[in-house]
Amino acid sequence: KDLIILRLLQEIINNIIKHAQATSIQIDAYIKSDALFLTVKENGIGFNYDESKSKKSGMGLASIQKRIEMIKGKIDVSSAPEKGTSVFIEIPYP
Repeated sequence: KDLIILRLLQEIINNIIKHAQATSIQIDAYIKSDALFLTVKENGIGFNYDESKSKKSGMGLASIQKRIEMIKGKIDVSSAPEKGTSVFIEIPYP
């Protein structure tokens, strides 16, 4: 599970570097009530998350979603054009 979590963070950061044109990335993590909570926020160009899901674009996001489902986690993405993106992840832990 720890390796999957590491790969999730790598993929999210890789997506930010490739696509977001961000100048800042903030990563927060904490454990509470047998769950690991991760938040990744960036100040890049943002995107329409619902549109990218419906178009089946964003294979990086699809990969991230699949990995989170494998470990029974949850993901929420908040993004809008020109407003940056925030990714919230909750994973049962340990």
